Amino acid sequence: MNIFQKRTIDSIGFENALNSFKKASQSVPAYSDFLRINGVNYSKIRTVDDFKHVPIVTKDNYLTKYPFKDMLVAGDIISPKIISMSSGSSGMPFFWPRNAYNSNESTEMHRQIFEQFDTLRKNTLIIIAFAMGNWIAGTYTLEALQALQDDGHRLTITTPGLDATAISRIFNELGQSYEQVIIMGYPPFVKDALLHTKDLMGIKRFSRLNLKVVLAGENISEQWRDYLMSNFIGNKSLLNVCLIYGTADAGMMGHETPETITFRRYLTKASNGVRNNFLNFSKNNTIPTIVKYYPEYKFFEEVDNYLIFTYYGALPL
Repeated sequence: MNIFQKRTIDSIGFENALNSFKKASQSVPAYSDFLRINGVNYSKIRTVDDFKHVPIVTKDNYLTKYPFKDMLVAGDIISPKIISMSSGSSGMPFFWPRNAYNSNESTEMHRQIFEQFDTLRKNTLIIIAFAMGNWIAGTYTLEALQALQDDGHRLTITTPGLDATAISRIFNELGQSYEQVIIMGYPPFVKDALLHTKDLMGIKRFSRLNLKVVLAGENISEQWRDYLMSNFIGNKSLLNVCLIYGTADAGMMGHETPETITFRRYLTKASNGVRNNFLNFSKNNTIPTIVKYYPEYKFFEEVDNYLIFTYYGALPL
């Protein structure tokens, strides 16, 4: 990919992106050097057209070229609150730090999801079924939900991670004491955990749970959503299954809402002609995840069908 090629730019959020770029240019040693090598004077980048000529940061041209410390704000190795690792799907796993800015952003986006579940009013048991180790999802989710607890959300959090037996015990022994139970995890694992739990509890007891599901890490089809609602969730409201879109480097970038799900379900049943009025489909004609995103936190661009984003945090990108 040519790092200087033309981009399609959404003007929403550009001002924040420009501020992030200028702060990183002045406060991040590695990024300052990266711009110097590529002949970019940050003080001359003022408009959307100027921003198009800022080189895109990649793993090859930046992340593996500089010492980790030099890519942090002010080169301060103690500035990250926590460091997670990527899964290594594109090669060697990378360390991704987070600071208070990232945490506050995550809390606000999780707040939008959980207010849909009325957790300010309802006593809610949370089961975090993401891995609680190196990968971002488990600790990232826990941190955000603890902040929501401090803000008055009526949450009790459990962290069984990928222990399916523990998840079933939590459902069986604690679930019916709460007005609702929300399990959060990777779609295939959540399905298997719910199957195991339903077998343990029996259909009658399991059906008494007011169950909600929050998923991340993999796209799901609308048929799969229907399967989940038919087999595990008595109430068929579209509020009850929510998919998060995120990455190891940037955390949550968007999430489903009843409106985005309704639109996606419409596209699922529409003709190819109608679909292509809205979306540029891949070769396998798969309908992508459709989410609400937050331009005030991350600035999105498209380059050759790649999603490029700008954001500020412990390791600005």
